[in-house]
Amino acid sequence: MTHAFALNGWFPLPFVLMLVFVVTIGISLIATGEARVLLIEKWDWPIIAFVVWMLLSVVVNVASLDGKVASHTMSYIAVLSLYYIAFRSLISKSKVDFDTIMRWVTVSVLFASVFGVFEFLGKNILGYNIDNLVPRYEQEHEYNPLYFGFVRARSFMSESGNFALFLEVFSPVIVYYWWSKQKTIIALVILTIVIGALCTTMSAAAMASLMTGLTVGISLYFFKNIFVGTWRAEFIFSMFRIAVLFALLVVIVFLVDGVGYIVPLFEKIGLVGGASVEDRLYRWEMALIAISINPVFGVAPGGFLVSNIVGQGVVSWWLQVFLEGGIPAGLFLFLFFVLNLRMVLGITSNIKYAYIVSLVSAIIHYAVISDYWFPWLWVLIVMIQFTYKKSYSGKSDFQVCSISSDQKNKCKEGSW
Repeated sequence: MTHAFALNGWFPLPFVLMLVFVVTIGISLIATGEARVLLIEKWDWPIIAFVVWMLLSVVVNVASLDGKVASHTMSYIAVLSLYYIAFRSLISKSKVDFDTIMRWVTVSVLFASVFGVFEFLGKNILGYNIDNLVPRYEQEHEYNPLYFGFVRARSFMSESGNFALFLEVFSPVIVYYWWSKQKTIIALVILTIVIGALCTTMSAAAMASLMTGLTVGISLYFFKNIFVGTWRAEFIFSMFRIAVLFALLVVIVFLVDGVGYIVPLFEKIGLVGGASVEDRLYRWEMALIAISINPVFGVAPGGFLVSNIVGQGVVSWWLQVFLEGGIPAGLFLFLFFVLNLRMVLGITSNIKYAYIVSLVSAIIHYAVISDYWFPWLWVLIVMIQFTYKKSYSGKSDFQVCSISSDQKNKCKEGSW
């Protein structure tokens, strides 16, 4: 739920609920003397450097600042502080276990999915707009995007693409969770409902992102579990490093001469055509030109709204970061995700493959949307780090597997 039940665009329901949760648990921990400081981990340095660089960008661009820059800067700080640092710290210090987190995530996904399916059926077949029953702040009431004559579902989100992102972030993890619990019927019911809900979004970006994530996750599983030999782990990590270097090279080339590459690319894959695509391509082209002019410090968070470089938005969080904070800010964010992907590979249970699907899908999908302020991505990252730490703490609620040359896939008894 992002815009449903919200009083305005600045205080959506997830933000309010997370704030209440953090304050409540925080007060409880302080009262018992267990809370000291916010938990900062060693792998947080890229995201901290990202925020610091964004602040430097604000200082460098101080002559052209206004209220929009201030609000966007505070948005980055608030989102990362609340959804990531504070949430992770309190989860780590509290008694909340992994099973409880997964059950609540499952309930959220099913609730949004079922509503989305009924919304789609109501708008397109039954002639009743169930979406009207959802309180939204004024700007979000009207939503009737058509695709092949069908109105796309958005459930409790602001639009269908965000609904699809929500599903692709959490669905692979919860489906695997219930499957690993040997609750096969529950897993299949969840999978069926989620697939139906995804179809109602008709999001091409979500389908492409999810298929890519599935390909990566299944490929890693195949290499780890089918091929036998001591070279296996080294091969996987070598391929991972090569992929990271290649992605970094693509980013650099893209930023140096992005305008020359992006339009032919879209022409080749057949996505040019239609007002929405043309508008998005135009915004990206303008953003790339602006990045080439301000490659080090960018135009400051929200600065593109002051100068009206790309209209009301870039419609790509990756491009937006490079535009707002320059190439260093984009590389810091990129490295943060690389470290978390590396952390996923270090998880000892097979849930890491579900995490890979979810995280890769989200990273790719954020190339065509800019809504970083939704909590889903950050909650997923906290779940990944929670699982990673628990898998080596000796207190895990899930299965810890060890694989050696003479002992394949022997696992400690557990629920995973």
